Amino acid sequence: MKILLFSQYFYPEPFIINDLVKTLEMQGHDIVVYTGKPNYPEGVIYPGFSSKGFEKTTFNGSVKLYRIPLRPRGKLGAKNLFFNYMSFVVSGIRFLNRIEEDDFDVILSFGLSPITSTIPAIFYKWKKKKSLFLWVQDLWPESLVATGYITNRIVLFFVKVLVKWIYSCCDVVLIQSHGFHKPISEYVDKKKIVFYPNSIRVEKTLPIVTIPETLNRLLDDFFCVVFAGNLGKAQSLNTILDAAEELNDLTGLKFVLIGAGSELEWLKEQKEMRHLHNVELVGRLEMDKMSFVYSKSDVLIVTLADNETINLTIPSKIQSYLSSGKPIVASLNGEGARVIKNANCGLVSEACDSHEFSENIKSVYLLTETERIEMGRNGLDYFNEHFNMDYQAENLIRIFEEFKSEEGISKLS
Repeated sequence: MKILLFSQYFYPEPFIINDLVKTLEMQGHDIVVYTGKPNYPEGVIYPGFSSKGFEKTTFNGSVKLYRIPLRPRGKLGAKNLFFNYMSFVVSGIRFLNRIEEDDFDVILSFGLSPITSTIPAIFYKWKKKKSLFLWVQDLWPESLVATGYITNRIVLFFVKVLVKWIYSCCDVVLIQSHGFHKPISEYVDKKKIVFYPNSIRVEKTLPIVTIPETLNRLLDDFFCVVFAGNLGKAQSLNTILDAAEELNDLTGLKFVLIGAGSELEWLKEQKEMRHLHNVELVGRLEMDKMSFVYSKSDVLIVTLADNETINLTIPSKIQSYLSSGKPIVASLNGEGARVIKNANCGLVSEACDSHEFSENIKSVYLLTETERIEMGRNGLDYFNEHFNMDYQAENLIRIFEEFKSEEGISKLS
C-alpha cells in the first residue's frame, strides 16, 4: 500500500510516528512523509537543518521525505506557538505541488497538537480526491483549555468551529484512547471514529548504546525508581518530590528523573531546598537509549495531574514502560490508570496522592525479585497483546483496506 503521511513533527524529533513509518516500510509498504523542519522540544531548529527552504531527502534509507520551511516554536508562549502552527499550515499548502507522486492509496495525518497541521492534508485530499485518515493524539480544544493557552470564550468558540470543520473533512478519525470517543463525537459523526492505539516498536535484541557513566553507576549500584519523559506541569512532578521526601531515608533507593522541560530548573531548586539526596536529575537522553535504561531500572514511575482532558489520554510512556517488562508504579487517573490495572503490572494511586504513591513504591521495593519479575512479565504480556507495533502496523493497514472495501466505515465502527 502507498501512504502519504502528513506530520508537523518527524525524525529526529522523538515521536512514535518515526517507528511506525519504519515498521510499515519493513512490512513492504511505500511511505512518503510530508513534514516540517525539526525544532521540538527546545524550540530551535536542529543542527544541520535550516528553517528556510524546501528539502527533499530520505528517512531510514528508502522512505521519501519532504521538509517544508516553518517558523520554530521558540521559547514557551502562546504567541510563539501560534506562529509556529500557522507557518506549517501556510507552507504546507504552498508546497503541496512539490509532492512528485500522486498515486497514493490513502493519506494519513498524525494528529499531535496542533490539529491545524491536518489542514494541508485536507487541501491535498481535495486536490487528489484521496481518502484522509486523521490519527488524533491530542484533544482540541480541550488540551488548549487545560494548558491555559485559551481562556477567551470567543476565541474558544472559533477554535471549536475550526476543529469541527477539520474533523468533517476527514474520512476516518482514529483515536489513540477509548476516552477520546465521547468528546470527539461532539464534533464528528460517531461512525467515523475508530479506535487505533499508540504502539511501541521493540527490537528483538537490545541495541548497543552508551549512556553517561554516572547514570550507568546509579542503575548498577542502587534500587532505581525511574521517571522518563517531559518534565512539565502536567506531569505533577511535585508528587514525585513529595514521595521522595517521605522515602529520603530508605536505604539504597534512588529516584532517577530522565528528561527535560519547563519544570527542570524548579526541580533542581526543590532538590537542594528539600535536601533530597535520593533524587537524581539526569537530563534528556536520546530515544534509542531508553530501552537499555529501562532494562537496568528496578521500577518505572508515571505521574500526571488530575485533569479531565489529561485523564482521557494514555501517556505514550506507559506503552514504553510495559514493553520493558518492569514493574510500574503510577499516580494518575483515567485511561492510563485503567491500562496499568488491567495489565496487573504494578500499583496505581490517585493522581497527586503523594503519600499513597510513596507507599506503593515502598511496597514494590520490599517485594522479592521474583515477585517484581512476575509484575513486569504481566506488563510485557499485555503490551504484546495490545501495543506491539508489528501487530498494530498490520492493524492499521487492515483499517485502510476495510475502509476501501464495500463494507467501508460501517464495518470499522
